[in-house]
Amino acid sequence: MYRGFSNREITFAQEARNAAEVHLDAFQDVVSYSGYFNVDKENNASLFFWYFPSANDYQNDPVVLWLQGGPGSSSLYGLFIENGPFAVESDGSVSLREYSWHKNHSLIFIDQPVGTGFSYTNNFYVTNQTEKNDFFISGESYAGKYVPAIGYTILKNNPTASLKINLQGLLIGLTDKNGVQTYNEIERMIIELINKEDYARATEVFNGFFDYFISDTGLENVYNFLKQELDDPDYWETFLNSDEVRKALHVGNQVYSSQSDPVYDSLKPDMMKSVAPWISELLSNYRILLYNGQLDIIVCYISTANYLQVLDFDSTEEYLNATRKVWYVDDYVAGFSKSAGNLTEVMVRNAGHMVPADQPKAAYDLLYKFVRNIRLA
Repeated sequence: MYRGFSNREITFAQEARNAAEVHLDAFQDVVSYSGYFNVDKENNASLFFWYFPSANDYQNDPVVLWLQGGPGSSSLYGLFIENGPFAVESDGSVSLREYSWHKNHSLIFIDQPVGTGFSYTNNFYVTNQTEKNDFFISGESYAGKYVPAIGYTILKNNPTASLKINLQGLLIGLTDKNGVQTYNEIERMIIELINKEDYARATEVFNGFFDYFISDTGLENVYNFLKQELDDPDYWETFLNSDEVRKALHVGNQVYSSQSDPVYDSLKPDMMKSVAPWISELLSNYRILLYNGQLDIIVCYISTANYLQVLDFDSTEEYLNATRKVWYVDDYVAGFSKSAGNLTEVMVRNAGHMVPADQPKAAYDLLYKFVRNIRLA
């Protein structure tokens, strides 16, 4: 379990692990660990993590990292709204999610970049006992930039790293890659700004598109066009800011916020920059799943499909000639899948931007099969 460590290091790791364990009756005996790890000693900047060992076999099951997008959105949104063990009800009680991803995978949520969610300046250390397990990076929306960036960093640094990361694949929902397909005039403007490398202004124009969409359609929910208004519950945010929960999560008096405007503003110039070269190189080394919800507007399926038509990677010709197949979960048509080489592209039926929230059973099937290299169709 602690191979390669001295007795002193093992003792320290065990003490840190015990200190990081989360104890709260509301969590109904679900084992988890939370705390901070330092990422910048000079500025004493630390990121908050919440780790759930697999409820099945944590010593051998795959490890999945989940990152939220935004930028500036807390990954605890995914935990409480999409794929984590818990959901908070309107009365403040906690229920268990039927299709929690931690049932057969160890699951890590990280609030990043610094300034997002619970992340702040502090120092806390916990040793990971699952470095040998298959590791997968996942996320949605703007995390379509984070996921390939982390994967690319691992690819380049793993050969000389003292601690190897057993990265096996990337799951990217609703990828932010090269801009979007929009109204023709706005689209041309965005492309022109990207070509001029005026990425901040391109992002502003992109965001302005949705004002036109809302005006033309009367629909205010750009994350799911079957819903007229935004309907995200915020009970979980109130829950996280209670003294009892903050104490259990080892965050002291840090106030929780699900969205950081300063982080968003800082990363606005990055939003329209392409990560296509990283995706191309990663596909030569790791399996990648790109998935979109059928009902999403803000990062629609057709933009991903168009992007893949021009992506240059080692299985381009195979992809262009591949047949899209029906993906079933039991007898339900969950969506449509197309594969070539290390790439799998999926459209999830009857799902919007937050696929695990809209179609939890299908999303769990998607994860389970991908990390075990089982074909969807």
